Amino acid sequence: MVGLGVVDALRALRGGVRLTARVVVPYTRLEPGVREALSADRLRPRYVDVSGHEWAYWRLLYDLWKRAEDVVLVEHDVIPQPGTVRALLDCPRDWCAVPYQQGRHVGTGFGCTKLSGAMMARNPDAVSRIPPQHRSWRALDSVVLGTLRRNGEEEHVHALLAAHLHYDEHGRDLRPPQSRRMAGTMRLLYVGMGRYLNHVPARDFDTDDPAMVAACLESGLYVTLPEPGEAPPEPVTAAPQDAEEAPQDVAAETADV
Repeated sequence: MVGLGVVDALRALRGGVRLTARVVVPYTRLEPGVREALSADRLRPRYVDVSGHEWAYWRLLYDLWKRAEDVVLVEHDVIPQPGTVRALLDCPRDWCAVPYQQGRHVGTGFGCTKLSGAMMARNPDAVSRIPPQHRSWRALDSVVLGTLRRNGEEEHVHALLAAHLHYDEHGRDLRPPQSRRMAGTMRLLYVGMGRYLNHVPARDFDTDDPAMVAACLESGLYVTLPEPGEAPPEPVTAAPQDAEEAPQDVAAETADV
């Protein structure tokens, strides 16, 4: 128990806390109410700014995966119900998630999910092997979670619906119209050279369906388009720790549970 406070050490002796669990909040703009909700649950998350680059969220995940320690992700526009994060921390399953409104449907993603260090160790390349053209934050959860599913990992969904601040309970988008394409819709560029997926256009198209995005990117027949005015990312040939800009250290504080 080296480095633990007295209170944490006592709690650990009673078996009431998972000392390696981390709570991380990736954000570009922290929505009102998120910090307050987590503080009300006596959690001390690490807030990580991922607004600097299209790949910043991927870099965060890469660093967390390298550490292979339990982590709970709560995204900047999701408010879990009271006690939800604690329930994820206490659950013995390796991959836990809470559903939330995603446009016209309710589903899971990185909005509120726990990923165990044991599962990361079983799937060490789930993040590092993502090709550069698929590292955008826009479908990152679909790509990573799709890999975990294909590798035989099972998601344990908790019946504690979280609030997604961008949508109401009927799936209506609450964001200003000018921000919806930037935040919710992905432009996919067709590179299939005549090959195609059933029921998917063999051309460039826009979609806000996470399952469609995941299927297209995983097929290798589509890539994501850069934002207007942004140059396409250069291919990465070296491991990120050997590259000129290594991922930042994003160690999160232990949750105060």
